[in-house]
Amino acid sequence: MDNFTKSILEFFSETELNILKEYKKGNKEYQRLCDENIYNSRKLKDIYQKLNSKDIKLLETWKNTVYRLTDMEKDILYLQGYKDCIKLLQFINLI
Repeated sequence: MDNFTKSILEFFSETELNILKEYKKGNKEYQRLCDENIYNSRKLKDIYQKLNSKDIKLLETWKNTVYRLTDMEKDILYLQGYKDCIKLLQFINLI
């Protein structure tokens, strides 16, 4: 990945974080789900303590793969939405 693409994706990630922070303030359902996620994460930590190291490693690998896939999918969809917006603005002669 070149530096320009990396910079753009970092910008999008930072923008997403700021948007989600504001969204959480105004959306009770999203806020509830975030709180539920925190609660469940704590419970999972208790479950992890009962697992052997091989099982923990497997779960961590799976979790990291899912997170990476989700991040990559969000990044490319956001970037595509941005490109589509530019094309639309060009199509309707606004830029």
